Amino acid sequence: MSRTLFVLKRFLEIITISLIVMLILSALIIQVSKRNVVESIDRQAYSVFYRSPWMQEEAKRLNMTPRQYLEYYYLKKAGLSDPTYVLAPRYLKQALEIMVRYRSNLSPYIIKTISLLALSWVLILLLGVPIGLFSGLKRDSPIDHLLTFMAPFSEGIPAWWLAGILILLLGFKVNLLPVSGWESLPPKEGIWRYLDILSHLVIPVLSVALIYVWGYAFRIRNLAIEEFDKEYVTVARAKGFTEWWIIRKHILKNVFPPFLTFTTYTLLDLITGTFIIDIIFGLNGLGTLLYYSFSRRVVPNQGVAMSIHPMLFLIVSSLIVIIYVAAAVILEALYVYLDPRVGVRE
Repeated sequence: MSRTLFVLKRFLEIITISLIVMLILSALIIQVSKRNVVESIDRQAYSVFYRSPWMQEEAKRLNMTPRQYLEYYYLKKAGLSDPTYVLAPRYLKQALEIMVRYRSNLSPYIIKTISLLALSWVLILLLGVPIGLFSGLKRDSPIDHLLTFMAPFSEGIPAWWLAGILILLLGFKVNLLPVSGWESLPPKEGIWRYLDILSHLVIPVLSVALIYVWGYAFRIRNLAIEEFDKEYVTVARAKGFTEWWIIRKHILKNVFPPFLTFTTYTLLDLITGTFIIDIIFGLNGLGTLLYYSFSRRVVPNQGVAMSIHPMLFLIVSSLIVIIYVAAAVILEALYVYLDPRVGVRE
């Protein structure tokens, strides 16, 4: 099997799995929407039922109790009376049609999310690779001890907590960088606008990268240690090649393919982290749209009730899946490019 066919095969597999995930999401959203409709039936709904002879006659004709009929009536009114397995593909189709129809409106949100995600991943790579390689080369060094401590420790620190610390230090104490928004208002012109956007992204990108970089660096360290212990490295050292020559010519080439696989597995976690940071800094990306898909309302004598905008939530969730699929396919293609043995029959 050629490498092109292998990448195409993996692409189709990822697309199939993604569609299944999107259908499951659609079904879950429909179930939540149905539950919200049923829970909204109150005394006023019963009062309307008992004051409406046609409702009572319809309930008798359908052989339903007042409760059953009210559930049926309000679900039908909300367009949710059909079974979930019928509604799920229909809702997903509507969500995809809305995304295509309003793509110009959605594109700014998508661009902002991808920019934050891409810049964070690049910074993680620029910091994590050298730290991991140096730690693998210099085992038991201070940097190695720091990495082995920070890797598990950072797993328990949320990105939003670090964001708060950086806002306090860089935004208020030093007053060095902006702490909210995508750009200044009114927007600047020319190249100054792009520099202004970058300045607004510094703290958000650092908030994501400084949390995830330790796990990525630790993965690089472990992969590098495995390679440094192999026979070909010993032979290269015996021939007088320097450590950095060995790293450049051999270690990096063998470490990056499994590292890309690790990146693919942790990509969804990274996307989730960027969504939270998007909401905190008011970047108006997909995270903000996801936040707007939830709403709160005060119910007398009951407290605060959460509700969900099902179509908006499904659209944002579908966009998350699409971004993940695109990134996963790119990483798969890079994996095949870096390791020509993949997908080639002996």
